[in-house]
Amino acid sequence: MDINEENRIKFFKNLPSGTFELGVAIAQLDLNSVIQKTKNSFNLFSLFPSLDDYIGDVSRGDLILIAAKKGVGKTSFATTVVHFAARSLSTSCFIGFFDTDFIDYSQRLLVTESRTNINELILERISPGESYRIIKAEHNLKDTPITLYSDPIASLEKLCLEVSSWSKTSKFNRRLIFIDTVQFIAQNDPSKPSFQLIAETLNDLAKSTNSTIMFTSNVFSDTPDAKTPLIEDLEGGAQLSDKADTVLSIKTYDLSSTITVLKCRGKTSLFELPLLFEERWQTWSQI
Repeated sequence: MDINEENRIKFFKNLPSGTFELGVAIAQLDLNSVIQKTKNSFNLFSLFPSLDDYIGDVSRGDLILIAAKKGVGKTSFATTVVHFAARSLSTSCFIGFFDTDFIDYSQRLLVTESRTNINELILERISPGESYRIIKAEHNLKDTPITLYSDPIASLEKLCLEVSSWSKTSKFNRRLIFIDTVQFIAQNDPSKPSFQLIAETLNDLAKSTNSTIMFTSNVFSDTPDAKTPLIEDLEGGAQLSDKADTVLSIKTYDLSSTITVLKCRGKTSLFELPLLFEERWQTWSQI
């Protein structure tokens, strides 16, 4: 393990109780800058005192696309949204991803021993030196279950079966699902499903399970392109289409990249929770 990874792990382990990782910022900022700016403390409730006011209008059956260039922080942003929902609301959450290298992902996703309810939240820990190949881990808070599903060789059909089965047994009627589809989308590989097929399949899944589903895609630019309803698949990346509703555009801390949150299907309704990041971005950057 290199020194940067060691420092990153130390940083997360030293976060005091009541702190929360703002995923996009931490993914972009140099580790030493993060520690200096936060003084090892980022108090969730002082910056976000009324989370339920923001997420109250999330519509069941919505499909949400989180699009950005590679490495900007799509996964960090989405998992942060899931954590907010799980910790603050009566919401059942499901996270599915398809990759074999979970080092960075696991550090962003798994909370550490210093955080609240760790024994109830983490039933299976990932630690340095272990295999990062997770088959399936169930994460439970006392009142807000989070299910983590991973299978690098899973088919789109198998994923849908897993989500459908989970939705029937989930504790709460409000369900938020995040599928990290970047590694799952075809990259000049005819054996993998195209972006369009994934979007259409997940849209049907959101409706059939009465859930809100977020998924991710790399994009090369923000140039509108009307060749497809959502985005144009282009060698593993994509261009955004003018036929999708932009709910929110978020600039990263250095303003060099953008994460775009799109409402992909149905009537336009704000996915309220990400608005927290737009409203509080300057507050975070000035800490």
